Amino acid sequence: MTDTLVNHVRTACAWVWRHAVDYGGNPERLHVAGHSAGGHLTAMMATTDWPTFQTGLPRDMIKSIIPVSGLFDLEPIRLISLNDGMGLNRESAKQNSPIFMTPSDVLPVTVVVGSDETNELRRQSREFSQAWMGKAQTLEFVESLGHDHFAVIEAMMEPNNLLTTIILRHLGLQPQP
Repeated sequence: MTDTLVNHVRTACAWVWRHAVDYGGNPERLHVAGHSAGGHLTAMMATTDWPTFQTGLPRDMIKSIIPVSGLFDLEPIRLISLNDGMGLNRESAKQNSPIFMTPSDVLPVTVVVGSDETNELRRQSREFSQAWMGKAQTLEFVESLGHDHFAVIEAMMEPNNLLTTIILRHLGLQPQP
């Protein structure tokens, strides 16, 4: 199931890149961000060898990623009841765990996690950042103070929110710090 979901998101990203111009977008500005399971999928997009995935795609199709409170090592999921619906085995858990992979291209990465997040998600975010340090163009680890798993996203409605500022910076719409 995880392999299928990852491939669906890869296919969606490829479609966006191929059709961005049709909708007034710029395929050279494809950045990916996601929260929770979306944080996992965001990291998996950065590990994709795009020219091998589909003919005609550039290696640097994804320009940056921002995984937020993501799961980067699926082995702990395999060991709990949540796996009943996912069906992970040792092999599929490892092959879908971006912590054991490297980005397919050198790109900026900002890993965000709420400071009030669960110990496991804070640990995974920290260890993922450490594992990818030196493999990304830049890698920044950010704990969003006072935010738990849901508040880290909900806070984006606040003016000058940290996560919103990070996203705008990745898009080139705010200056680098």
